[in-house]
Amino acid sequence: ENFTRGGPRYDLIMDNVGSHSLSDTRRALEPQGVHIPISGHAGMGWIIAAALTAVFVRQQSSPFVASTTGKDLIALNEFIEAGTITPIIDRTYPLGDAAAAFRYLDEGHARGKVVITVEHAYA
Repeated sequence: ENFTRGGPRYDLIMDNVGSHSLSDTRRALEPQGVHIPISGHAGMGWIIAAALTAVFVRQQSSPFVASTTGKDLIALNEFIEAGTITPIIDRTYPLGDAAAAFRYLDEGHARGKVVITVEHAYA
């Protein structure tokens, strides 16, 4: 499903995939929404386009650089558990199929997080 074509509009989009253009993503934002690309695909061209666009619209875009602490991860987990934010998981692979998970990512079709699960063996 392409979240940029119709459907709900969002106050905040934290883009983990980077498969949509800035203009497509802006269509899914509320008029005063914020777009934060986290995928690593935001280069200098994107930064210039976002800065120029910000002059004409109230929507804001700024690349995100992570400096995560344990406290940040605890807060993020609390948001997820409370349903305040919802991670989008595209596919889940067991650890034994990790190579297939990476191939899927390399194809560029992921529309959310690709998760590799590790089963615990309890004695």
